[in-house]
Amino acid sequence: MNFDQKKNNQTDDLEKFDEESGFKKNLHGWNLKLAGGIAITWSLFQLWYASPLPFILDFGKIIDIPARAIHLAFGLILCFLIYPGLKSFLKKLDEKNYKLAVCSNKLEELTKIVLKKTKLSKYFDFVAGGDTFTHRKPHPSVLNNVVKKFKINKKKALFIGDSEHDYHSAKNSNIKFCLKTKGFTNKPVSYFNKSLKIKAYTDKIIF
Repeated sequence: MNFDQKKNNQTDDLEKFDEESGFKKNLHGWNLKLAGGIAITWSLFQLWYASPLPFILDFGKIIDIPARAIHLAFGLILCFLIYPGLKSFLKKLDEKNYKLAVCSNKLEELTKIVLKKTKLSKYFDFVAGGDTFTHRKPHPSVLNNVVKKFKINKKKALFIGDSEHDYHSAKNSNIKFCLKTKGFTNKPVSYFNKSLKIKAYTDKIIF
């Protein structure tokens, strides 16, 4: 694996909601219809925003800053629909005095904004974004730096993720990994060898 690759250009909007990542399996009934409707609306908004039509028709022009806020809003709503039970899960870990950190390839500031908007900031002791350290996931130095900051033994650390990038990040750092299934990956569950696995944040994780 090449760890000297240049950083990819960061975008200020959230990761696109991937229908193939399994939202139909995670949602049912009105939740499924709502998530599907929001995803379609988000896609139409992006098409409108990127097309020349607003300028040709002189209608519906959206400048960058409001557009970013709209993208963020779409992403936050879908996040809560796709991952039910996340807040109560974090609350339980916090009550047990676990040290928690976020490790994302998104810009650190954007990641903090998302956590603040979703009222999850209080549960995390540290937030690392794609621009926090020299490298990004899956480079081993990323998780190693987080563990070093907490001054704990790596054997006591657990990285929970929903993609192959998260998996390789944990594997490269020699840290135990837990896969949140039906996340942002098209890889089969069997791909994530020697990993703990949970289908929902209400599942029990054995440390």
